[in-house]
Amino acid sequence: RNRTFLTQSFMESDYEMLMFIDSDIGFTAEDFYALFTLVASNHADVAVGCYRLKQEGSKLAAHHDGRLVSLETLPKKPFEVEYAGTGFMLIHRRAFEAIKPKLPVIDTIRGKIPRWWAFDLVDGVELPEDYSFCERVRGAGMRVVMDPSVILDHWGLACYN
Repeated sequence: RNRTFLTQSFMESDYEMLMFIDSDIGFTAEDFYALFTLVASNHADVAVGCYRLKQEGSKLAAHHDGRLVSLETLPKKPFEVEYAGTGFMLIHRRAFEAIKPKLPVIDTIRGKIPRWWAFDLVDGVELPEDYSFCERVRGAGMRVVMDPSVILDHWGLACYN
């Protein structure tokens, strides 16, 4: 719900990009800048960093070629992924604009506006909310790109990196 409310506020602003950073993600300013560069240069509509799931020796919170991405087999350059976690995700306004026609519309005192449920489940597809967002974005012809230079800490009972 919070991502939905933040998205609504973002879409009512003049900003070009929205960044989600979960409180359990360790990052640097350089990590943010790497994603910013990908999105600002139009190499990605949505850019994500690399972080493990919260399990010792786990794979990354992203899918490529139908499988979870492994830290050990990351490509050297940024690459498209099917799905990624929203824990460290930079989204350009154009991605939201692209999925806007498929979102529900609600009546308000200001008229009909899109309901920014971009992170809700996709009809007929059982995916987590962050993967559902990626499904919508890719379905609208946008690119979700992972930057292998952005290796993040994911904190839980231990630091998974």
